[in-house]
Amino acid sequence: MNVKVAPVYRGAGLHSPTGGPAGRAVAIFIRAANRVLLFTLFIISAAASAAFAAEPADLRAASAPAGPLFRLDEFRGKGALSLADQRGKIVLLHFFATYCEPCRPEMASLNRFLKANAGKPFSVFAVDVGEIDLRVRAFFEKEPVDFPIVLDRDRKVSKAWGIYALPTTIVLDEKLQPKLIVEGDLDWSHPEVLQKLEPLLPARTHPAPRTGG
Repeated sequence: MNVKVAPVYRGAGLHSPTGGPAGRAVAIFIRAANRVLLFTLFIISAAASAAFAAEPADLRAASAPAGPLFRLDEFRGKGALSLADQRGKIVLLHFFATYCEPCRPEMASLNRFLKANAGKPFSVFAVDVGEIDLRVRAFFEKEPVDFPIVLDRDRKVSKAWGIYALPTTIVLDEKLQPKLIVEGDLDWSHPEVLQKLEPLLPARTHPAPRTGG
């Protein structure tokens, strides 16, 4: 949007376009009007920025192809876990870090989502990005979850999957193909989230349609 600001008189014109006390009054009025206009533009700009920053993350269709299947160490040192073992489920492939402020409450939100949908073939496969083992272990000793967590120590997996922001969750179908993505933290208990995920469920898990009679 282009905004034209009224010109401010300078030099002799600042005192009066026409001269005398009346001219000085006009100049003062123009100065005040410019200040009010600039202040108003600042408020509008600040409000627009705040609204953009506060815009909630949302699940949208994934456009990027799947990254390579991977196998990473489980964070407690219990061996390596493979993404391929999640085939047949709707997988929430979740990239995060414990230092990431919005990641922390989202871990609990994902845990609640799994518990609320325990009878459906959903799974969460969480990938910690670029942290040392001890830091991750310390975090989950205080905030335990019921889904697997693996360590992308050198960030190779997150780069291969095109992850540039944390948290990011890619929803994979039962063939491990990306269908949805959300960049930013999400309230996984929101009804709209389940509405977007349920169409991905295998046909056998959908409730049978009602018939008349």
